Amino acid sequence: KLHELVHSRLDEHFKLSKVFHKSNFFLEVPLQSTLNQFRNDQNQLLLNVTRWWNNQRQRVQRWLSSVQAEDALSLSEKVVRYIEHHVPPSSNQAYTSIFLTKGYIGESFWVGRKAELQRVATLIKHWRKGYRGTVLLRGDRFSGKSLFGDLVSNRYFPNETIRLIPNAILNLHGRTFETTFDLGAVLDFISKYRFDQPPLIWLDDLELWHDPSCTIHQNTRALLRHMDHHTNSIFYLIAAGNPLCGYLESNHQLSNHFQAILPLDSMSQEEVQQAILIRHGATHKELVTKEGKVLEPSAFEQAVGRVFRASGGNIGEALNLWAYQTQRRNEEQVYQTKTGFFQLPNFIEADQAILLRTILLEKRTTEYRLRKRFGPAFSPRYAEALLRLQGVGLLTRHLDGWLELNEAAANSIIRQLKNKQYL
Repeated sequence: KLHELVHSRLDEHFKLSKVFHKSNFFLEVPLQSTLNQFRNDQNQLLLNVTRWWNNQRQRVQRWLSSVQAEDALSLSEKVVRYIEHHVPPSSNQAYTSIFLTKGYIGESFWVGRKAELQRVATLIKHWRKGYRGTVLLRGDRFSGKSLFGDLVSNRYFPNETIRLIPNAILNLHGRTFETTFDLGAVLDFISKYRFDQPPLIWLDDLELWHDPSCTIHQNTRALLRHMDHHTNSIFYLIAAGNPLCGYLESNHQLSNHFQAILPLDSMSQEEVQQAILIRHGATHKELVTKEGKVLEPSAFEQAVGRVFRASGGNIGEALNLWAYQTQRRNEEQVYQTKTGFFQLPNFIEADQAILLRTILLEKRTTEYRLRKRFGPAFSPRYAEALLRLQGVGLLTRHLDGWLELNEAAANSIIRQLKNKQYL
């Protein structure tokens, strides 16, 4: 019976001529079938909507949980968390060492700064013709001042550079001189026994030239006076951080004494990406996803973009952040974690701000120097603030006893001090 029914319906309804009959529907679906299909589709739609809603609710719940956990953390815990997320993974030291290496390691790793190098080349050319030769390199921490100065020294003055380092031994024409922290005495020694060829004086980290018996103001005055008297026979290349440059500008008008001031604070995203690629290539590791798949170029550019935005274009900080976020997968492969970059919380109080500003201008110090500077007010007021800063890791003590800002937090501290108008 079913067989006959199917044939009769096929003969009646399944006729090609009915395609051309506007009054009749071709293969008309019965109402009950339409209702059944709608019910099935509606159930699937309902399942999809329910699944989407559950996913969104779980995301909101996770966000609320993270907010509650964030609120539960104290200010000190947030500072420690920030410091801990700026420590390179110990299991990936072979990779991170390439990124964390400081100083001049050859021109093969050099990226960008074409305009600045061209400007220095022009200044040196004019200086050799008898014009003034004084250049100031300024920038935040990790902005590449030391590397830039070393490159200029090796490229234009390969055997004619006098590099000044405080509290060290200076050899000049077979004569030795202990530099201590008196910059004026060192410059007088150079004037007396300098090279026959016009040399380059390369002074990196002007902040380091100070002690209780010879202040940064005395050394700065000695430097500016020496530049005014010998600039035709000596090319001066001086590097200093932005906080000290701003401080000395208001007291000594640095811009009037230097032929050119080169700010090295930031680089473009393309240059940061090229620097990361060069260093990554030197590690001989393959960059993959956490699952071991080859990282697509678009994913690599996104990872570089995250690091670039977090560092504000500071080349050294970008390289450090890349190293901090890179984990070892196996002997041949590494991958980038996708965890966010925590911000340093707003922790600075008045006593801590004055203390941090002093340490920034001096770059490194000791309790003895701070006690000499602050006098009776140091104990217990600033001494306790100093202990709190050490306790949360914002100040680090080196093996030789010097105190210095934790490198991971230096630029964030500078930004907070600027916002609070302490710098």
